[in-house]
Amino acid sequence: MTSSTQNLPIIAGIMLLSACAATAPPMGSSSVERARWYSNQGFEKIREHDYDAAKTNLDKALEIEPKLPIAHLNLGWVYEETGKCPEAKEQYDLAIAEEKAGDYPGFSHTLQGPNDKNLTVTKIANANLDKLSKECQLQTAQTNAASATPPSPAPQAAVPAPAQYLVYFERNTDVLTAESVGQFANIKSQLVRRATQVQVIGHTDTLGSMAKNEALSQRRAAFVKSALVAAGLPADRISASALGEREPLVPTADGVAEPRNRCVVIRVR
Repeated sequence: MTSSTQNLPIIAGIMLLSACAATAPPMGSSSVERARWYSNQGFEKIREHDYDAAKTNLDKALEIEPKLPIAHLNLGWVYEETGKCPEAKEQYDLAIAEEKAGDYPGFSHTLQGPNDKNLTVTKIANANLDKLSKECQLQTAQTNAASATPPSPAPQAAVPAPAQYLVYFERNTDVLTAESVGQFANIKSQLVRRATQVQVIGHTDTLGSMAKNEALSQRRAAFVKSALVAAGLPADRISASALGEREPLVPTADGVAEPRNRCVVIRVR
């Protein structure tokens, strides 16, 4: 926000109204005197750039005398210096309104400014409001820019679905294993959405005769094709074949019950 040195020559004349060497309001002083003492203390803290302490003193002054124009003026300066535009404007407006009301007891609104010019709270507040307006506009623009929704990232290329799926069967049956039941449901959903050509190839392990395994692999392939058709994939897009124990996915000796060979390969073409 505004550098303190920009407002200081205007506001400093306020302090000429009274000295504040005391560390506390004079004993037996009126509420007006106590409020002015806290207001002056607040101003001294502003000059030291201790804005928290300044606000504490100025809040106390306004708690005692809510219509003290100088306290509103100085509090506006605190808010301006700490980047709080709306609060600063509110305090400057209150300073002008309270001085205009002219009903503040025992207080002169004429201040000695730079070059011995007579200033009023209203003149100072209006001058600060003119600068504040520009600063608030800049602050709002910066806030809006910082909170603006960033542009959406460029869409990433879709990762192609696997070209091949596997489902596994219980030994000597065309019944899917428990694990493959859930996997097959997902596979069916994907293939139906893609509506591509599908090749289904049945396999078995090497346990049992070749003829038995050939027939078993045909049943497994038929089961998968029927399930895909039931899920919505057109039958004319599916080709089914069986290899029995020939071309096993995991080569083994004859008579080996290898679970990984009890499967159907689903290829997407």
